[in-house]
Amino acid sequence: MFESQQFNRIDDAKKERILSAAFKEFAEKGFDDASTNRIAKEANISKGSLFNYFNNKEGLFKYLIELSLERIDTMYFQKVNYDITDIFERIIHFSEIKNQEYPRFKDTFDFLGHIFVNISRYTTICEGLPQAKLAIEKQVDKVLNKDIDLTKFREDIDAEKALNLIYWSIEGYRNKLVTQFSDTDFTEINSADLTPHYDEFFAYIHLLKTVYYKPAYVTDGSK
Repeated sequence: MFESQQFNRIDDAKKERILSAAFKEFAEKGFDDASTNRIAKEANISKGSLFNYFNNKEGLFKYLIELSLERIDTMYFQKVNYDITDIFERIIHFSEIKNQEYPRFKDTFDFLGHIFVNISRYTTICEGLPQAKLAIEKQVDKVLNKDIDLTKFREDIDAEKALNLIYWSIEGYRNKLVTQFSDTDFTEINSADLTPHYDEFFAYIHLLKTVYYKPAYVTDGSK
């Protein structure tokens, strides 16, 4: 446990103010250049109070990693509707969950985005990061595989191999975005900035559907 009992006893509004300031500072500056003075000032508390809640900057940083992973699970993976058995509709559904939650938890997404894009810089501070990233990837794999209806795929192709090609296409698009945003200040990104990428992604999903599905299951439009 990286936070003190004193931190857990403060009111939610003050707690969220501190967390928001810390998420923003680390996402924008990285661990080495982040300033606890700026965090305390942004949160409208004294630096002494901040260190009453967390022993040091590293403890605060590790707490944010732990909290952001918990939030991702709660607000993201636990909301997946597995009754949606169409692989393409499942992918769109999964993407829309993040799109809907992004404004409310922007600080969390920005922080975790910075961490995973720059993961090699932080494994010495938090040795469990590669395992945490792997756990998230396994969760994503579950989202993309659990109870998927394979009967919609064309009969002249191997549905399991087609699924692999779909996943590799998605991974390739994700890697493209990671490269594109590798030098980006995540705190300056808003929902409007992401809209073109979602639109492009949904267009690719529709294209993949036309390639792999029987015509009866392909509808017009980008979704």
